Amino acid sequence: MDGSKNTVFCTAIDDLPEEILEHILWYLSPYKDFKSALQVCKAWNRVVKGLMVHKQQALYRALTESNITWTFIPPEDGPTIVERYSHSVCYFDKSMYVFGGCTSTNTTFNDIWRYDLGTRQWIRPLAMGIYPAPKGYASMVKYKDSLILFGGWSHPTPYPLHQLGPARLFNELHIYSPVSNRWTLVHTHCPPLPTAGHSASIIGDGMMVVFGGSHGLGSSCNDLAVLNLQTMTWSKVATTSPKPLARYGQSQIVLDSHHILIVGGCGGPNMQYSDIWLLTVKQDEPWKWKEMEIHNPENSSPQLWCHPACQVGDKVVVLSKPHKARAPHALSSHEPPPQPRPAPSRVWVPPREDQVRGQRPQGQILNSQPGLSAHSVPSKRALIDTSDSSSDDSDSYNNVSAAPSSDSFNDQQVAAPSGEEGGACNVSPSALRAGMPSVRPNAMSNRQKQLEMLRKHEDRLRAQAIQAQHKKSSKFKARKCNSYLYPRDKKNTMQLHVLDVSTAITEGCVTWQPIRENFMEDAPEETIFYSLVAGRGELVMFGGIKTELNSMQRDRGSITHVVSNDIRIISAAECIK
Repeated sequence: MDGSKNTVFCTAIDDLPEEILEHILWYLSPYKDFKSALQVCKAWNRVVKGLMVHKQQALYRALTESNITWTFIPPEDGPTIVERYSHSVCYFDKSMYVFGGCTSTNTTFNDIWRYDLGTRQWIRPLAMGIYPAPKGYASMVKYKDSLILFGGWSHPTPYPLHQLGPARLFNELHIYSPVSNRWTLVHTHCPPLPTAGHSASIIGDGMMVVFGGSHGLGSSCNDLAVLNLQTMTWSKVATTSPKPLARYGQSQIVLDSHHILIVGGCGGPNMQYSDIWLLTVKQDEPWKWKEMEIHNPENSSPQLWCHPACQVGDKVVVLSKPHKARAPHALSSHEPPPQPRPAPSRVWVPPREDQVRGQRPQGQILNSQPGLSAHSVPSKRALIDTSDSSSDDSDSYNNVSAAPSSDSFNDQQVAAPSGEEGGACNVSPSALRAGMPSVRPNAMSNRQKQLEMLRKHEDRLRAQAIQAQHKKSSKFKARKCNSYLYPRDKKNTMQLHVLDVSTAITEGCVTWQPIRENFMEDAPEETIFYSLVAGRGELVMFGGIKTELNSMQRDRGSITHVVSNDIRIISAAECIK
C-alpha cells in the first residue's frame, strides 16, 4: 500500500486567504475582541487595523446614503438603569457614561452608570467623593482621563416639560475620574450664572467653551463662557455681531481646534430655531460669529432643540420625527402580527329605549368603527330584508365584509337609520323582544335565520383570521426580537437627517442631505430628550421620552409621554464585501 495515500494535510486559520480572514474578523466586537485580535500575529494585526478603519468608513457611507440599520438591545438580567430623559452622556474608553436625568414625575437623579459597549451590559459604579446634586440638562464632556460635569437644574415639584418654573439651577463644576471612580467638586474662580440646557465642548489645549443656556423661567442667554482647565478659572469672551439669539437646548459641534458649530436651539415657547452658526476662535481678537447659509432646508429636522446632534466625520446626524406624520404601514420585525380588524357591522340593531326617548339626535350612528358616517352606511333595506320571502341561502350576505366578534353579538351597539326609513325603526324595544307579537307574521323566524347565517359567517371569518395569524406568528417568531412587544395601530417613527458640514469653514455653507423616504424597518417611535453618542463604527441612542400615539387613538384625551431606558444601535446596513 502506497504510504502517500495516508498523508494528512492540516490546515489552520493562518492558511486562509486574507479576504476570507477579513470577512471572519469583521464580526468581532470592535471594543473588546479587536484589541485581543491585534496581539495574535502580524497578519491579524494588519487585518484588524484595516477593519477598524473600514467600520468607520462603512458608517460614514451608510449615513451619506441613508442606508442604516437599527438594532434594539434587550435588557439583560441583573442591574439596569432606570428610565430617564434629559440626562448627560459621554463616550469614554469603549463605554458610554450616563449621569443624572429626569423621571416621568420631573424628579431628578444624581447616579452615574456605565454601559459597556463590548459586552452590552450596564454597570453601576459606586463612586466615592462628593456627588453632584440630582439634576438634568447638565453638560458632560471628556477631558483627558476625566469627565467634566457642569450646570443643570432640578425641579422641586412637577411642571410641564417646556417650563423651568421655580427650579433650582446650578453652576457647580464636578469632575469624575473613571479610573479612580471618584467625584471631585472643583471650586472655580468667577463662575458664570447658574444655567441649564447649555452646550459645552473642549477645544485647543484645555479650554471648555460653554454657550447659551437658560437661567430660569423665560430667561435664556447667548453668552460665551470659557473655562481654563489648567488654572480652573472662568472668563467671558467678547464676540462680534451679529450673533445667535439667546437660546437653550442647542447642539455644539467641534470642527477643529479653532471652529465650533452651533446647531438649532429654543428661545422659549414658539421660538424654535433651525439656524446654524459658526464660531471662529481667535487668540487676541474677539471671537467671530457667522451664520451659515443652509442648502436644502426642506430636508432638515423639523425640531433641532429636543433632538441632539452627533458628529461623524464631516457629517452631523439628527434623529427626529419626519416633517409629516406617517401613514399606517407594514409592521416591522419587532412588532407582533396584526389582529384582524373588523369592518363596520352591516346589521341594524333595534334602538335602545333611551334613544327612542330622544336622548340621542336622530340620524346619529353608533358603530364599533370610528369615523363611519351616516352616508357611508347602506340603507336598512340593503342590510336586512325582513319580507316574508326570506331565503335560507347565505349568499344573500356575501356583501358583508366582516362580522363582529362573538362578544359584540351580546353587546351590539345601536345604529339608528336616518331619513325617512329611520322612522320605521323608532319603536319600543319591548315590542321587538322574543315572544312578543309582530306586525309581520314571519318577522321573528326571518330574524333568527339571519342571525344564524351571520354567526356562520362570523365563524368562517374567525377561522380564517386565526389561520392567517398563525402563519404570521410563526414567521415573526423566527426573526430576532428587536424591541418590546407593544401592539400598535400607527407608528410615527424617527427619521434620519444628515447635515454635511464639510464646507462650513471654507465656503460658509452647510447642506442637508436628501432624505430617504422609504421606511426604516426597526426605527423607534418618535422620541425626544434622548442621548446620541458615536462609538466605534456605530451610534448609540439611549433613553428619552416616547410620544405614545395610542392614547389619542383610544380616546384618552391627550398624548401620553412614556419615559424610556431603551438602548438602540445604529450601524451600517451593509456587510463587508
